[in-house]
Amino acid sequence: MSAAKPEGLKRSLSWSAIGYGVYMLSQIAMIMIMTRLAPLEDVARYGVALSVATIVLTFTNLNLRMGNVTDTTSIHRSGVYVATRILSTSLAMVGIAILSWIFGSDLRGVEVGLIVGVMKCAEALCDLFYSNYQKAGRMVLMARSLMLRGPIAITLFGVVLYATGDIRIALVSQIVVWWSVLLLHELPQAARLADIRPEFDLGQIRKLVVESLPLGFAGFLAAVTINSPRLIVAQILGLSEAGIYTSVSYILQAGTAFSSSVNRTIAHRLAKSFQSGNTAAFYGLIFKTAKVMGAVGIVAILLSLLGGQTFLTLAFGPEFSDQKTLFVLLCVALAGRLLIPVLQTGLMAQRRFMLFARFRFAIMILMVAACSAGAYLGGMIGVSVALMIVIFVQVVVLYVLVKGQRPPLPDPGTEGQ
Repeated sequence: MSAAKPEGLKRSLSWSAIGYGVYMLSQIAMIMIMTRLAPLEDVARYGVALSVATIVLTFTNLNLRMGNVTDTTSIHRSGVYVATRILSTSLAMVGIAILSWIFGSDLRGVEVGLIVGVMKCAEALCDLFYSNYQKAGRMVLMARSLMLRGPIAITLFGVVLYATGDIRIALVSQIVVWWSVLLLHELPQAARLADIRPEFDLGQIRKLVVESLPLGFAGFLAAVTINSPRLIVAQILGLSEAGIYTSVSYILQAGTAFSSSVNRTIAHRLAKSFQSGNTAAFYGLIFKTAKVMGAVGIVAILLSLLGGQTFLTLAFGPEFSDQKTLFVLLCVALAGRLLIPVLQTGLMAQRRFMLFARFRFAIMILMVAACSAGAYLGGMIGVSVALMIVIFVQVVVLYVLVKGQRPPLPDPGTEGQ
């Protein structure tokens, strides 16, 4: 196994931002291409499929990546994490198939759901190996992986969609790229940093699953919270409206992924600071990161106000030019959402997993209720206003929870409640 020198914090943050930046720009480009070359109904089917796969995999992943990163004393071996992820991802594909049949508006929607599911399963396995890169302080490897999965996949997707006009075939091309990156990049690179041979020790796997279930449940609730507006628009307002909402609201997904990438980078450092009792460093890093995310959010709002209509026209076509109000509201929501992963990372670094799960459950109920009411009362604008309000409620509550935690007890394994 490699003993390469770990990167410094600034270098790790830079590689993380570059990798996720390139990847998310590729995903935004994919939506743009899809909007230009495919019917809005197919864009909506993709949005629904992506939501279903994300919700299922977020639960079955059990947030093992965060568990592995914050496992500073090697409570569980790497091979146990790998075996657990393999089994949980296989189970996830079954769940995706069932939910694709339930939420798919037609046979084409079910087919898109299954294809996206296979694609996202590759991402779930890559995700676990990223935790090995984080622990070793080698974020350059994650950045390389994301850059391989981003531009290459989107280029092939665009070419295939242009040639065939079939979104299903174009998505299959992404499966080929993502699984190739997993097999040819992730496996050999992760193997140099840790022993990643799967250990199917059922006793150890059971112990890890029981410990991680609160994280998995909290992740599931968070995924439902994030994806429910898109599913609600599709179910209440129809596929055409869902196609518009999926395209315009992708700014939220891009922003969330960017913020999460930065916070995953600092997660291990936060955990070490808090568990060693260095609360000054712990809170200092959280608030420093929050300031950066807040600045990004303010810039997004200003840009949407000044050039939102132009951006929508250039990105998605002239038929989107009248969606500026929707875009501005979603950018305001983005400004709040950028802060949420920062505070959530602090809460998980404190290993307050059960409290986090309870918090996510309450927010999920609030989000589904608010967005459903918003859809009936105000269409897509109503959904966006409801989304914005719930997001800022989350920010306030998370701030109170993280800031109010007492210094840890001498035993680093003790979980604050």
